[in-house]
Amino acid sequence: MDIFPHPDDVIIDETTGEVTIEGPISKEQAGARKAVREQAFVSMRRYFEVEAALAKEPTNRTLRREFKELEKYYEFLKQDSERIERHEALRLSRRALETKHTAMPGSKHDG
Repeated sequence: MDIFPHPDDVIIDETTGEVTIEGPISKEQAGARKAVREQAFVSMRRYFEVEAALAKEPTNRTLRREFKELEKYYEFLKQDSERIERHEALRLSRRALETKHTAMPGSKHDG
């Protein structure tokens, strides 16, 4: 069962108390993100082709316009991968805490 927003997507600024949600807040948004992610992966080949072409022709307006559009997909993938990394880091830290709490002195988990 999916939870929206995912608890790991709720970010609380410890200084200001400001809360931001860095992920989908509904099943529909999660589906839309998945569709954008798939399109972004497809677009990456063209992104790198246009980037290389711009290195040779930096004043080409058509390439610059296309690159600007493709850059949106690149930025999406970058943010999405940071979100996935955050989820994994939090999952691993929870696992480590669970292991630490179950490893009581004298128990079979005690190292």
